[in-house]
Amino acid sequence: MNNKACLWCLTLLIVVTSPVLSAGDNPDLRGLIDAASRSMRSRQFDRAINDLIPALRLAKREKAPNETVSAILNDLGYSYRQLGRCGDAVTVLTEEMRGWDRGLVSLDQARVAGINLLQSYLNCGESRSAARSWSKTLVPVARKLNPDSPALASLLAAGALATSAVKHYQESVNLDNEAIAIWDEQPENYRDRICSARSTRAVAHARLGEIPAAVDDADRALKELDSAIAMEPAGRAAALNNIAVVYLMDKRFREAENCLQRALALADGAPTLCEPQVVANYALLLRQTGRKRDAAAARLRAQELYSQRRGQTGSQTIDVSEINSFGK
Repeated sequence: MNNKACLWCLTLLIVVTSPVLSAGDNPDLRGLIDAASRSMRSRQFDRAINDLIPALRLAKREKAPNETVSAILNDLGYSYRQLGRCGDAVTVLTEEMRGWDRGLVSLDQARVAGINLLQSYLNCGESRSAARSWSKTLVPVARKLNPDSPALASLLAAGALATSAVKHYQESVNLDNEAIAIWDEQPENYRDRICSARSTRAVAHARLGEIPAAVDDADRALKELDSAIAMEPAGRAAALNNIAVVYLMDKRFREAENCLQRALALADGAPTLCEPQVVANYALLLRQTGRKRDAAAARLRAQELYSQRRGQTGSQTIDVSEINSFGK
């Protein structure tokens, strides 16, 4: 098998924080933010954006605290990313990180925004930008965090994604090792994140030719998924896809097919950013197992999904003047 043909999903589980409000915030602003938060909790991201954009305009006009502006930008960027509009997400989150560079954003808000920005770059296929964001921005942020904190673990897991995307697989494994070690201190609270990191570490091990370690991670991640672990469909689909990649590389075709079919079922329920990779890997499996006609159809479907994704995500469609909020 040509290992380069295997595609894995780089997905990070992020807890979205609600905007910070001060006593002096405008009641209309509070109402918009509360409405957006409700929409995000119910995963109605279009509706959230419709409230967050006027909230940002109002925050800018009313000279709201920087913490409030930062949190609105983060939730706006996250919502764009969840809709597959990674170009808009990058635009918004870059503005938020500009506030960090100017000392206007708190450490924790910069950490969350930085992770969101890195993931948005990856969703856009901009691996080098993601790796640059990790090394130039997020590594300095990481140095300021408590070395045993779950917050640091999330940042390290983001770094593992970025370094894996540019084929620095040993660095990716090392970062995931550190992240998992921190989360393992409170496994009952971070089972979903441990599982997600383990699935990405499995692929990095496989890329390094460390197949026994890769299979061990994949088997453990699959066992965690099957133990009724709470995880959003997008994260679950990504983990299943990553596990399948390892099984494909180890020629465990039956196990790989089972994982890919489960991932596809999740995408059918609610299309995920990972769907093109899942379909491409399914095409690869079909070809490897002699089902050439089905493989050709799956490969065509993967190409269609990639084309749709490029049309949806590659460009910026928002007015930059709408989000230039810090220090105004």
